[in-house]
Amino acid sequence: MTKQHSGNSSASNWLFALVLLVAFLVLSTGILSAAEAPRIQVFGGYTRLRFDSNAIGFNGDTGLNGGTASAAYNLAPYFGVKGEISVETGPNIRSRDWLIGPQGMYSKWGMLFFGHALFGKAETRVSTSVVAEDTARATVFGGGFDIPIFRRVTIRAIQVDYMMTKTKQLNVDQNDLKFSTGVVFHLGRLTTRPKHKL
Repeated sequence: MTKQHSGNSSASNWLFALVLLVAFLVLSTGILSAAEAPRIQVFGGYTRLRFDSNAIGFNGDTGLNGGTASAAYNLAPYFGVKGEISVETGPNIRSRDWLIGPQGMYSKWGMLFFGHALFGKAETRVSTSVVAEDTARATVFGGGFDIPIFRRVTIRAIQVDYMMTKTKQLNVDQNDLKFSTGVVFHLGRLTTRPKHKL
């Protein structure tokens, strides 16, 4: 099979990835404003994946539904390390990925904004007249914001990720867009506020 390049790998998609990366860097530059953050964040929720199935011979993209789970350990109120897994399925297609990378955070207006750059693997399984399965290198740029509802619980209003994969057996480059929402549980607190002396 010759290598295919989806129309989604056009300059406009690379520009979109650049915008997400810039947003991540902007959030990271605001780190001195972040006064406090959770030590550990555990997220679980619904995911909608716009899967670049055009790159593997389908007519257009395919919408896949599934879930995402992640855990972040924050080393400071503005920076941490995140691990994430997700599974999405749809007609004849299943997508799974497992990723890890840095996360930047910024507290503002009572909400917690975040951006991340994640790296790992993505597995694609296509079932038509034959079954094809491949595991690819994956790079993800994304971010979103959480809204507090209780002291240790927030709602992830939206998380948007742009995922680029390079497969070997299927021999295609893909560009997927993922939207997630759900609940985040917090354990422990970090703060940069000075302690008041008695």
